[in-house]
Amino acid sequence: MTHRTDTVVEDAERARRLSRDRMLDPINLILVPNLVAVVVARQHHVIAAAPLWAICGSLVLAHATSTLFAARFTPGTPRAKPRCFLALTIGLGGAFFYVIGWGAVLAVSFVASAVVVIQTDGSRYKVAAIVAALLTIVAGEVAVTPCV
Repeated sequence: MTHRTDTVVEDAERARRLSRDRMLDPINLILVPNLVAVVVARQHHVIAAAPLWAICGSLVLAHATSTLFAARFTPGTPRAKPRCFLALTIGLGGAFFYVIGWGAVLAVSFVASAVVVIQTDGSRYKVAAIVAALLTIVAGEVAVTPCV
């Protein structure tokens, strides 16, 4: 009985360490130059002339929510929620892409979320990744298509 308890405690400690490491990962600082890049891109008419708050807000929302979710439900651990992670990261990423006016053109970036899940939790989530990407593109296209 002690061995099982020790294993549970070790797993919980490992999950906490992975969560902390994910939150403190320097890659999270990429948000700052990305915000600068989208502001510059908007000024040079490379992306849509959507309000700056919508562009920056959708980027911050996608980044922060995905990072916090991955820290709380760390991929590759018993706490992982791969389908939710896919839906969240692909959906919010898609929202950002449609806000900046590039939509489905940047859908190839959805592969990054799928790679994270498949590497850590297994290939059985490939269909969930495809469905999440497809639903995001359909929702985005419906949202930007004018009603006749």
